[in-house]
Amino acid sequence: MTVDLSLFAQAIGPIYAQLGAGDRPIFVAFLERTLGDCYRRWAQDMSSPEAKQALLETANREDQNAATVEARDPQAAARLKRLREAHPHLDTLVSSVLEGLPLHDQMRMLAAAERAGAGLYRAFADDPTHGPTAREELLECEAREHENAAALDTLATSVAALLEGVTPNE
Repeated sequence: MTVDLSLFAQAIGPIYAQLGAGDRPIFVAFLERTLGDCYRRWAQDMSSPEAKQALLETANREDQNAATVEARDPQAAARLKRLREAHPHLDTLVSSVLEGLPLHDQMRMLAAAERAGAGLYRAFADDPTHGPTAREELLECEAREHENAAALDTLATSVAALLEGVTPNE
């Protein structure tokens, strides 16, 4: 079965599209924290110390990105509260998209989401209203998103190979 990697984007896209420019980064920060929690849950279930560590590092990068965005907006908490009130399903959005998919397909889907997140951070960084410090911080977020995508791609390949009963890189 081939998983449609765009399902995640299809789920969050309509919400993102209706948000104002000030709320979009906070929505992204919310998604970063949500995905970080997801990666920590996966790490708990990993028997491989390397996979566990990779997932925890990925979760940490998500938290770093969320903290970067939140620190730039003094209204972050109020914006997030309004987002949750307007979209009560936000807390279950990610799990509902991933539900029923094998773990390696979940990882592939979220690797694609990480690459999309990198594009958003690039767009945020290219906003001319940001000064050089903000631009640099947002470009660091972009780089962390790319790191996360690569880590998830590697883990997805390993998990898929284990399910098929072969050793990765054979």
